Amino acid sequence: MGTYLGVRAVERLGKPVYSHSSRPEIPSGQRLIAVMDNGLYKIAPDVTRPSEYKEFYDCYAQGQWIEMHLYLLEEDKVAQCPDEGRVYKF
Repeated sequence: MGTYLGVRAVERLGKPVYSHSSRPEIPSGQRLIAVMDNGLYKIAPDVTRPSEYKEFYDCYAQGQWIEMHLYLLEEDKVAQCPDEGRVYKF
C-alpha cells in the first residue's frame, strides 16, 4: 500500500471531486486523495497513482467500504496532513 494522510486535514484542505466511477483528471501539482469510510472508521489513502485508485475503487465497488469521497490536494499542503491512522466515527 501507498501513502496515507490525515482524514480531518484532507477534508478541511482538499477540494471535493464529485465523481469516482472513473478516475478524474489530476491537475499538475495536485494529488488525488480518497477518504474511505466503512461505517466504523475512515482512512485517507493517496490514490494519485492509477493502480492505487483502482485498488481502492474496486474494494468500494465490492462493498468493503460504504463511502468513497475524493479530494484534490495541492502538493504543498500534503505536509499539513500527517497520517492520523484510522479515524473512528464514535
